[in-house]
Amino acid sequence: MTEEERLNTLLQETREFPPPEDFKKQANFNDPDVYRRAEEDPEGYWAEQAKEISWFEPYNQVLDWQPPMQNGL
Repeated sequence: MTEEERLNTLLQETREFPPPEDFKKQANFNDPDVYRRAEEDPEGYWAEQAKEISWFEPYNQVLDWQPPMQNGL
């Protein structure tokens, strides 16, 4: 299998691994609305969370993500 085929296989991953119930009970957020907001607007949600952190300098971008290079594996 080539590197590209392996990467494509990973990108098609659909399995889910739910946490055990005792772990879920210890979660910092038990409100389903938190998860809904994060899913609907990930950048807005994380910008909101980042405001709770003390920064040396204010951040100016919430997300800077570049897809992996296909030939650079």
